[in-house]
Parts: sequence; structure tokens; C-alpha cells
Amino acid sequence: MQRRRVEEDIHNLIKIEESGEYSCYVVEYIPKVKSSSQYSKILQWVDVESDIPVRFDFYNKKGEVFKVLTSRDLNKVVGIWTAMEIVMEDISKRHKTRMRIVEVIYNQGIDDEIFTLPNLEDY
Repeated sequence: MQRRRVEEDIHNLIKIEESGEYSCYVVEYIPKVKSSSQYSKILQWVDVESDIPVRFDFYNKKGEVFKVLTSRDLNKVVGIWTAMEIVMEDISKRHKTRMRIVEVIYNQGIDDEIFTLPNLEDY
């Protein structure tokens, strides 16, 4: 997993198409400096209605898709769109990791400072 700044990539809106049950914008991310990323490119499908990413295709340096992340079961929980299931598939290893959200509670009065990058990196 890598952390990237938006300005490190070139972003292109490729098309609008269906991904499963969702009508999506397809956005391409290409690193400006090829050696700066473990991926040669990433394609992202963003649901037009909710603005939630519902799929990412990660391409290796050979230009082949080797990981696919999908978000499913989008629900509005207290007005906030939420992906209730996320699956990461490693195609080369033929392995999937699935995360299912059973319950989510928003707006609990937690101090925003807890969610700053330095604080999150401490965990």
C-alpha cells in the first residue's frame, strides 16, 4: 500500500460506464514519475449518484491488472453513503480479502484531531 499526493499523478476522465449495478465515471491515474509508484496506472470507477469509488484496478509495471478492489452494497446511513462490503482481490496470488460492515455509527462527537495523519500513523 502506498500513500500518494494528488499532484503526483495525471488524472484523466476516460468515460462513463456501468460497473455492476452502478453507473460510474472511470478515472485513470498515471504517475508523473514512473519510478515513484508501485503501479503503472490505476483505473477507478466512481458511482455517479453517491461519488463513492466502487472499483479500482491496479496495474503492475508490465501494464497488467494484478489487484482489484470492489465496494458493494452502497447504503445511505444517516445521510452518508457507505460501502457495506469491500473486497480486495490479488489476481496473481488468487486470494481475496473481504470486509463486511455489520454496523456503523456516525457523528459521535469524536474530536477531529484524532484523525490527523500524524495521529493515525502512531497506530
